[in-house]
Amino acid sequence: MDQSLTLARLVKHLEDVTQNPSVMLDQTIMLSLSKEVIDRLDMDRERLLLLHHLSELLPVLQQDPSPATSLVRNLIAVPDFTFQKALNIVPKINFTAGLQSESSAINNITVELLGKARDSSGDRDILASMNEVVQLLVQQLLLTDDIELHLKIQNLLEDILVKPGYSSPLMWRRILGDRNIYHNFFWICSLTPCLRTNEHDSIRIPQYANDKELGQKKRTIAQSRLLALLAKIDDPRIRQSHHPDIEKAYGTKNLLDFAVSRMINYQRDVLMHLTLIQFFMDWLQESAWHEQAFSDQAQRSSQLDVSPALYYMQASGLHARTASYYHSPTDTQSFDSLALYSQAGRYLETYYLLHPQHAMEKLPYLLSRTLVRISIVLQNTASADFALRPPNDLRLLTALPRAALLLQAQHGPGETPVYLRISRASTSATVFETLASLFDGRHIVKTRQSGPERLEVTHPRGPAAARTLYFLYLRGDPMLWDRVVQAAETLALKDTAIAANNFIRSFINAEWGSMSDGSFSNSGAEPVYYIKTEQQLSDICGGPLPPSPILAILSNPALENVIPYLLRPAQTSTNLGIGGRGDTLNTVNDVAAIRFDALFSLHRKLSEYAEIHGAEPAWGDILGQMKKRLDQGRWGGNSGAEEIPKTLESLIMPGLHYSSLVSPKTSDSGLQAHLHPLVLLNISDLIARRSLRRQEGPLVGALFGQQNGRQISLEHATECQVIQNDDGSYILHDEWFKARAQQYRDVHKAPALEVVGWFTTAPATGPESQHLAIHDQILQSYNETALLLAFHPSTVLEDASVGGKLPLTIYESVYESTSESARAAAQADADGDNKMEGDVQEGQLELKFRELPYSVETGEAEMIAVDYVARGAGNATAVDTAVKDSGKKQASQTPVGTIDAENAGKIVDDSSILSSEDNELITSLTARANAVKMLHARILLLRSYLQNLPPSYLTTSSPSETSATTADIQHTEINHPLLRSIQALLNRLPLLAPASLESFEEQNLAQKSDVSLVSLLASLSNNIKDTRELGRKFGIVEQTKQHNKRGAGQWMVAGQGGDDSFGDAHEDERFSMLPGAMNGFEAP
Repeated sequence: MDQSLTLARLVKHLEDVTQNPSVMLDQTIMLSLSKEVIDRLDMDRERLLLLHHLSELLPVLQQDPSPATSLVRNLIAVPDFTFQKALNIVPKINFTAGLQSESSAINNITVELLGKARDSSGDRDILASMNEVVQLLVQQLLLTDDIELHLKIQNLLEDILVKPGYSSPLMWRRILGDRNIYHNFFWICSLTPCLRTNEHDSIRIPQYANDKELGQKKRTIAQSRLLALLAKIDDPRIRQSHHPDIEKAYGTKNLLDFAVSRMINYQRDVLMHLTLIQFFMDWLQESAWHEQAFSDQAQRSSQLDVSPALYYMQASGLHARTASYYHSPTDTQSFDSLALYSQAGRYLETYYLLHPQHAMEKLPYLLSRTLVRISIVLQNTASADFALRPPNDLRLLTALPRAALLLQAQHGPGETPVYLRISRASTSATVFETLASLFDGRHIVKTRQSGPERLEVTHPRGPAAARTLYFLYLRGDPMLWDRVVQAAETLALKDTAIAANNFIRSFINAEWGSMSDGSFSNSGAEPVYYIKTEQQLSDICGGPLPPSPILAILSNPALENVIPYLLRPAQTSTNLGIGGRGDTLNTVNDVAAIRFDALFSLHRKLSEYAEIHGAEPAWGDILGQMKKRLDQGRWGGNSGAEEIPKTLESLIMPGLHYSSLVSPKTSDSGLQAHLHPLVLLNISDLIARRSLRRQEGPLVGALFGQQNGRQISLEHATECQVIQNDDGSYILHDEWFKARAQQYRDVHKAPALEVVGWFTTAPATGPESQHLAIHDQILQSYNETALLLAFHPSTVLEDASVGGKLPLTIYESVYESTSESARAAAQADADGDNKMEGDVQEGQLELKFRELPYSVETGEAEMIAVDYVARGAGNATAVDTAVKDSGKKQASQTPVGTIDAENAGKIVDDSSILSSEDNELITSLTARANAVKMLHARILLLRSYLQNLPPSYLTTSSPSETSATTADIQHTEINHPLLRSIQALLNRLPLLAPASLESFEEQNLAQKSDVSLVSLLASLSNNIKDTRELGRKFGIVEQTKQHNKRGAGQWMVAGQGGDDSFGDAHEDERFSMLPGAMNGFEAP
């Protein structure tokens, strides 16, 4: 329909409803103007015309106004609609009536119109001059039942009061200077309100005329909302007195003092007490992160310890009172005490994170009590509970200043330091996360959304203390790295494996310092530290210590555990040997990504250290192996490729000359690719169809998805038509592709999809020159950051890839400058010519592909589809099309289930189709069988390796005795790390056997007896159920017999004209005996 006709029809409908409010709003007409059409409307004429009719309609509307308010919301949702234009709408918008309306939809649209005032200082002043409107905003903020409305008003007031560039002094003056508005906060939020403070004060609460209508529930909600607002608008003005008579009537000095000291009865209302402590945490963060508190980075470290919030809370005693709930819990069995204990612990965590220097220098006694309390909790926590129920006190431990853990009081005679009380036998994720934080000198503080994302707070002694803690902990737990690597390889325990790999990465990137600067050896000064000098630390730990985490990784015991682990290829789903349908693939991807990132950081930091301080002789080999492993990508290299099937090999683009375009550098763009299973299913389906149909030519398709910043999601894939140029290269059919891309945009509008890349088949070595034409076409015409998904047919039949790494790679394209080495490599492939034709010149940019890490993301709908495909895979059968076509006629004439004369012995039987339960059982058994086969194959591999070692490693005879017999035998190369790994594996084998065979048999017999008992109870329950059913049926039969007999007797008595009441009484008595007999059957 034409836009002008649609607009005229809508205007006519609005006029009809305005004149006759009984006419119902037509949803079809109201929604006829889509968002795209509204965006094209003229602001000064068409938009204002609609807003004029809507402003006339809403005051008289007697039905649900949601369709009308939605239309208003679409009309004003443009940047050029200002508050001035809202004020100029005729008839004038009555903001007071809009806020007082009982309709939540009208309340919300009124606040959205008022929100337009935040964009201009003049408009903010106009809004501040609307006395009654501001008062109603405050009342709705505190009293409304609509959460959405409450959040909109709170955001509006936050922006106008404290947001940089938006703050309005007139609005502050209106809220705090107006007696009625100021009194609103006290009267609504107080449990004992004072309606009048003097003869001149007459507070107006239109919605709640008396105290009875505003109950305790409403007041409690208003109290929590006031606390949330005060935490966000931290400003000196809320700590000042504005109306002494009002404040005196409520026994307080200012609004903040009323909120934190007088408003809540914290001794009786535990939930509001918890809310108050939450306010203290939010206030500390907001005060520390307030934009006006930090003008530059150099000022932050000093400002963190002079926070106005902390100063106020310490001076008023609130800080000590809150900390006491953690230090001295009154009743550890009471819910109230436990809740206060946990909340106070989180408050102290916030305090120590934001104010470490204040805690060390101004409140050392508070810090000492915290350490004592954490030590008591960790001492009373069993090793198993660190994995099952880790104490929340570990989070508080990581928030403490690192230097606080080195105080002399923690290392006295007979004392065990708090960090050594962490279970050294546990491999839980919480333990690894705690240790990762303790061994890093930085505190990572997350902030509110409107401020910086995070800040790394570093205490002056933090880096040196973190280094000292690591070596002291390693001295008490020398098997630390062995436990870390063992947990990192156990992918079946997802959280533990991810935490262990994160520990390795965090340790490599940790910030360390040295104790040689004398900061720990201040004589006669407080606090007193256990270790004061570097020499003292070296003497305790038995020699010189590495100064940085990188060198600590290259020293034992980390060297023999971490380096081999990082250099090994990443584990795949096949390595797990489990048949479950959990998120194993996501775990494998997550662990592989973290592990690869750790290796990348280690290589980069070690290279930087070698450039500055010089490299050790052994570092060259280590750096070379790291570089080789990084070049192999996240998963590492695989060998043993088999011959490519001809049908799959034909899908690879034909090319005359092979030229690798893969850059040796790893991706540094920060792009994150998220691959959806639907893309994999579509690509595999296309490849399977083309292979079975024996279709020639390249397979090319487009990838559709979303790009949000540096994150790219690949959500849909479709095959594309290609045309061949005269030079033999292939490009997309441009018109066809544009039409198909537009179809995808039309279908997928929310969220909108775009072309994010393309896919094709390519060798495992990477893209080739024939791929450049299509890639350049997509870069120039559709997306300048398009990705390439290359499917590798050569790896489909490799044993290492089945069920493991997906046979595909995602590349991003970059332009790199050609170096001398690149030209030399190109000339070496030019059949001996001194110069290649088209050789690149110095400084010329060349398109290269870099492998991009990706993760597989699955939505709920995709999970259902993938599960359905997995279930149906057990019955999938490949059918030869030739046989199928030749048998069509015979199939139409032969009855189902009969024997075909030409195919004797081949009977079509429906019983051969497996059920879903059979498929699941087969899948589980197959997975376990594959796991056993894999274990057997690897044991044979280890056995073969050991048998081929030189005899000197297998026997105790001297080399001279065996040299004559083994001169012509080729022995396996000695690999000491591998031998150590085999020895470690053999040492762990006794752990698989029970410590006591008798106790194991006893437990096994008890478990078997329990299972048999449960089975017997189930059988007994079924027998009881059958007996009850038999009794019920017997009662019915007997009741029917007695009823028939009674009917015959009554007929005879009735024929004689006698009274039948006696017979009925006897019948009732006799019948009443039946339920008693049946009760025995019906009893449970």
